[in-house]
Amino acid sequence: MATLGNTFDEVHPSKFQLEFHLYIVRLWEAPARSNSHETPTIEMVVEDSKGQRIHLQVPRGLYRRWRVHLKEFQMYKITNVVVVDPRMRNKLKTIPCPWYLTFSHRTTVQHVENPIFPINPFHFRTVAELLDDQVVLPNHTFGK
Repeated sequence: MATLGNTFDEVHPSKFQLEFHLYIVRLWEAPARSNSHETPTIEMVVEDSKGQRIHLQVPRGLYRRWRVHLKEFQMYKITNVVVVDPRMRNKLKTIPCPWYLTFSHRTTVQHVENPIFPINPFHFRTVAELLDDQVVLPNHTFGK
C-alpha cells in the first residue's frame, strides 16, 4: 500500500519537502482584480486523508502549465508546495486554517488512478449543531 505522505496537521512555513496525497474538493479560476485581461490564478480547496482541508493556489505564472491537468474530485500526489502565512497577503479566507499552500516552479503533481482513501466532499451539519455553536462564521455554515 502506498504511503499517505504528510497531513495538513504537519503544515508549517518552516517545513520543506512536503508530500501530500489529496483530493481537489473545489476548483475555480480567480481573475485579477485590477486588470481583466491579466492571467487568472487557480484557487482550490483540497482535502487530505484525515478529511482536513486547506486552500491551495496556483499563481498566475504557472496558470498555463497546470490549468488542463487539475480536475475536481480527483486524487493527486503533490510535492514541493510552499506554505504561506495568509497575513502576508490579503487573502480571502475560504477555510479555517492558519496557512495556505501555493505552487512553485518546483511543484510536481501526479494523478492517482487508484485512490488510497475515499473522498468526503460534503460535511453536513445538523440544525442542532448549528444552533449549539456560539458564533457561526459564514465559512463554517456548510462544513467543519
